[in-house]
This record gives sequence, C-alpha cells and structure tokens, in this order.
Amino acid sequence: SYYTRALPPVPEDCPTPMGTKGHKELPSPEYLAQTFLARTTFLPDTRRRTNVLFGFMAQHFTHQFFKTDFKKGPGRTWSDHAVDMSQVYGETVGRQQQLRTFKDGKLKHQLVDGEVFPPSLQDAPV
Repeated sequence: SYYTRALPPVPEDCPTPMGTKGHKELPSPEYLAQTFLARTTFLPDTRRRTNVLFGFMAQHFTHQFFKTDFKKGPGRTWSDHAVDMSQVYGETVGRQQQLRTFKDGKLKHQLVDGEVFPPSLQDAPV
C-alpha cells in the first residue's frame, strides 16, 4: 500500500501503536484538536494568501492517493499515482454520467436562494 512506502510495518504484537518506542497509547483526537487547532484569540491572515477551505482541499487532494481496497484489506489501495479527481467526477462511468449535465462540460448542480450547490441525492443518486 501507499502507507508502507512512508512507514515501516508495525508488528501486531508491538507494545506501542507507533513502534517499539513511545507512548503506550495514542493521544485522543479531542486533545490533538484542542492542542493544535483551537484558537483562543482571533489572528487575521494579513497576507491574504489562504482561507479555511485550504484544509478541505488538502484533504480532498490527499484522499486521491489513499483509496482503500476493503476486499483486499485495510493496508491495500486501488489507486495509482495519478490525480484523477474521482471524488468529484466519480470513479466509474456510471457515476460520472449521473453527475454530468452533458452541456458545456458542466457538472449537475442545484440553485438554492440564487447560490449554486451540488445536486441532491434525488437528482444524482451516487
């Protein structure tokens, strides 16, 4: 899998979650969020180079490389090294056709109070 390219395997009988050294338990997600993500005061971005959507785009981008093949087990992926945007366009031809308008290369969408949103599940049941 792609994970094994970055990290050595950890034996199942290993006493710690990250290998032979370190803490016996991983920190809780709540602790990590409070420690690294919680703000106590507002700090404006004076450079105006990014916004809150950057984190979502980074997650979307990295998920293209880590597509678990559950039939083969949690350590196996079915993705290749290419960026294919299948999270947006669909990973099969059938799903791609359910998401497209077939007009001007656009994806299906809906207007809510004059704003564009992704289609509802009734319009694109994917």
